[in-house]
Amino acid sequence: MAVAFRAVLCIGLCGSLALPVEDTHHVETRDAVTPPPGIPQWTVSDEDGNICMLMAMNATIYGYPDDLPVPSSADSSSSVCNQTKATFTLHWYSEESQYSEHKINLDFAVTGGKGYEMTEVSGVNRGFGSFSSWSSSGDLPTASIGHSMRCHDVTVDRITWHQYLFQPFAQQSSSSYGEADECAFGGASWLAILVVTALVLVFLIIPIAGCGLAVYCFRRHRRPNVYTNVQ
Repeated sequence: MAVAFRAVLCIGLCGSLALPVEDTHHVETRDAVTPPPGIPQWTVSDEDGNICMLMAMNATIYGYPDDLPVPSSADSSSSVCNQTKATFTLHWYSEESQYSEHKINLDFAVTGGKGYEMTEVSGVNRGFGSFSSWSSSGDLPTASIGHSMRCHDVTVDRITWHQYLFQPFAQQSSSSYGEADECAFGGASWLAILVVTALVLVFLIIPIAGCGLAVYCFRRHRRPNVYTNVQ
């Protein structure tokens, strides 16, 4: 009986020692960022053949005179990019009666070394005897270097992005979509610039005016009274 108990105890201990050891060196990885299924995608390379932009969007241009979905067949070969600036250009033709040729540009620039922003979005539409253009440069998407831009249902001027995932400067994200900055927007408008300028001027003028008034009062108080006694 005692021998059997010892055998069972030994088997239990040996079995517990044989349990697998937890891997303490496991590194958690983030899920890959990929465009939503079914939306048009484009890849742009620089002059050396290195991928510099990964762009995906489902978008519509409004008012020419009908709504124009941006087709997946749109040509991106005119796009250009380097380490600090990038322009994504799409060019395509349609059967629309008034305007048959269309082009949109998305301009990006690095800001301060830690982030980048879309600086302008613009479009041109041409037809037989017709020409129309539009552009906007305020309150556009921003992201950190190495991150991508992602959002949905965003309208800027005449373009609506139903969905987009933009990765300009893909050189900084290993030629793949980086961690997505969700619906981040920036870019100072002229109104914001005027407000900031006015506040700066107010905070500069008030102390200067106060100092001037204090100096004037001090000098007036210290000025000697000169009177001539008339006999």
